[in-house]
Amino acid sequence: MKVKMDKINLEIVKALQADARQPIASVADYAGISTSPCQKRMKQLEAKKVVTGYVANVDLSRICRSVSFLTEISLREQSQQAYRKFEDAIAREPLLVECFHITGRSDYIARFVCPDVEEYRAVTKRLMENAPIKDMHSSVLLDRAKEFKGYPLDHLLEDSE
Repeated sequence: MKVKMDKINLEIVKALQADARQPIASVADYAGISTSPCQKRMKQLEAKKVVTGYVANVDLSRICRSVSFLTEISLREQSQQAYRKFEDAIAREPLLVECFHITGRSDYIARFVCPDVEEYRAVTKRLMENAPIKDMHSSVLLDRAKEFKGYPLDHLLEDSE
């Protein structure tokens, strides 16, 4: 269900995307309201699943060695049962950190973060054994050309008040 976003809620979400750890008073100032109604609106946005969580962005290169892979995955068949079996299998793989069901030549695109190539091979071998995968095409991520900094809400929300 689509949640109607007024200008104040839009500003709250934009402020949280910029820095979810900032004090509520700062979010309230950004949205042009006082702290108490801001806190209430934030709780409503969470309850309505507009804001689904708060995550720290971690620079892995500062704490460990890792290799990231983007992998296109095609299943042997396109059925609800096959999708469910695949999604159950990937839920058990902690090194598969993100996965999208997509259109096009593949069924899914997944992002793996592994300590090394050998571990990536082990993970993909397990997946091939436990899920109805036809084939996988992988690319190593060399560098991040643009970091995700939040959604461009001003451009996406046409009908905000």
